[in-house]
Amino acid sequence: MVSPSLMPTSGLLQALGILDTPAEARFDRVTRLASRLFAVPAALIVMVDEERQWIKSMSGPAAAELARNNMLFSLHVDADAILQIADVSTDARFSGQRMAHSLLKFYVACPLHSREGHRLGILCLLDYVPRTLDAASLECLRDLAAVVESELGVLELASHDALTGIPNKRGFLLLAQQNLALCARQGHAGSLVLLELTGLQSINDTYGRIEGDLALLVLADQLKKAFRGSDSFARISADQFAVFLANATKQQAETVFARFTYALQQYNLEACRDYQLAYASVIVEFSPQKNLILEQLLGQAESELHQLKNSTPGWPGPGQPKSQALHGI
Repeated sequence: MVSPSLMPTSGLLQALGILDTPAEARFDRVTRLASRLFAVPAALIVMVDEERQWIKSMSGPAAAELARNNMLFSLHVDADAILQIADVSTDARFSGQRMAHSLLKFYVACPLHSREGHRLGILCLLDYVPRTLDAASLECLRDLAAVVESELGVLELASHDALTGIPNKRGFLLLAQQNLALCARQGHAGSLVLLELTGLQSINDTYGRIEGDLALLVLADQLKKAFRGSDSFARISADQFAVFLANATKQQAETVFARFTYALQQYNLEACRDYQLAYASVIVEFSPQKNLILEQLLGQAESELHQLKNSTPGWPGPGQPKSQALHGI
């Protein structure tokens, strides 16, 4: 079998909200232009996730028919290289395999990357006739791929926080809802951590907004280091962060969160600033027996956090961290 390698950072495509979405004119313009420019019967934009592929756009008289050859879309492509196969029927990688359309010959794919360089998918051309593209044509294909990457970059900016680079609330709702739905289907628990950086306004007023931005960057960096690669985390408001841990009970989430607490304590000791980073947090548990969507779980966490702050006299500011994990729903 052909081993896939076009694997993006886990969940990035979900965070972009591009999977399972209909065709869009901004992408169709590129495939339509590619089909005409290279005189091929099919031009496609394919997003390649860890588990599946999603054809975002296809143009050309035989696009729908040739698109059935989806084993091609996961072929190995080096970081910045274009993969070109002059004649699929004579390629050793497909020896003994039956293609979806036996008349398919030519295939060329240019990888598509995120703003940080993670591979998201491909822009590819298919033809019934064996052929090769010269260097000038390959450069033209790269230019068209760059147009697609620019459009994907717009989506990425819309779903990511400009300061910290992690998902924003929109990106979090898209990504974490996918993970919550997976927990529900598999009958597993999940946990949502809601964390608020306390005293951010005081840091801004006392030390300046640049220092406040630094505090947010440090908190986001510690979250990335402490939590698991499968966890979804985001900055969902000016001073709040959220993390969804799939397949984790509240107790398991508390164990993971303890790593974050320790790491932040170590940062406070080593940074030797005039203030310490402080936070308030709650953890609510998702039960697969309850038909909840992510917005409901997040609303529960926000209510719990509000109650926690209101019930604590002299709620702490910088230098007085206080955290409490509450029972979930």
